[in-house]
Amino acid sequence: MKLEVTKILQDRVKQQTTVHLKGCPLRCGWCDRPEVRKPKKELLYDVESCVSCMMCFPECSLDAHNFVNGQHVIDRYKCVGCMDCTDACPAGCLTPASRTMSPDAILSQCQSTLILSGGEPLVQHEGVLELLQKAKAKGISTCIETTGAFYPSQIPAILPYTDLFVFRIMDTDPVRMKKNTGAKLDVLLSNLKKLDEAGKETHLRCKLIPDVNMHSDYAAGLAALYQSLHHCKGILPDPYSPCSPAKWKLLDLDPPCYLPASPNETTAFIKQLEDAGIPLITE
Repeated sequence: MKLEVTKILQDRVKQQTTVHLKGCPLRCGWCDRPEVRKPKKELLYDVESCVSCMMCFPECSLDAHNFVNGQHVIDRYKCVGCMDCTDACPAGCLTPASRTMSPDAILSQCQSTLILSGGEPLVQHEGVLELLQKAKAKGISTCIETTGAFYPSQIPAILPYTDLFVFRIMDTDPVRMKKNTGAKLDVLLSNLKKLDEAGKETHLRCKLIPDVNMHSDYAAGLAALYQSLHHCKGILPDPYSPCSPAKWKLLDLDPPCYLPASPNETTAFIKQLEDAGIPLITE
């Protein structure tokens, strides 16, 4: 089973390898990884580097490449991610957003700890399961960083092969959660509690976004959630920092307009967590 991988990051000091997989059911307004949202292959197009040579046009059997008002544009609805056009581009402005890799190819780059992130890694459930099984057979520690947006039926299969689950908790208010991510909070938390009941260690990674969730009710909600769990080791505060607008432009998308969390805002919010007696986790 092959997996669509956007990037593999190595931390030589901690001996950790983080694999970012494509696919995510959530649509967070502040998303900083637009290239992982869709599970299929996608084309990155650097319009600033395009020389309008048209050499990619005959390579596309679906006519996804066109000229509009004198500018080369890509019809994203027609493009199926075949990547036939990328080899024909002399300027290198057409590149794949991901690469297809086997579990063995991924593990050949892995250190002592494997972290699967996304997006939502369990969108590629079958490939992830095979990867986890092979990792454990090699004595590699495993971690899944998840949004919680996966099918509960997937839990029994992945439990024996996953040492740690890091849950990205975007909010604890169901109305805000639905509005800002499109997800139902109770569904995500239900999966978290199922893993906790199974005795799995969890961490809560809380995204801190000014004017969205950096309120006292979010801190109180995180405290209540932590206290309701038996195997959660603490909370990892994750102040929002926007990615480069150019990253969105490569996919012909408009970048989000959220502001980053300031040091003072972050410090004040973390103090609320500390005052509630919650252990904090650092990366």
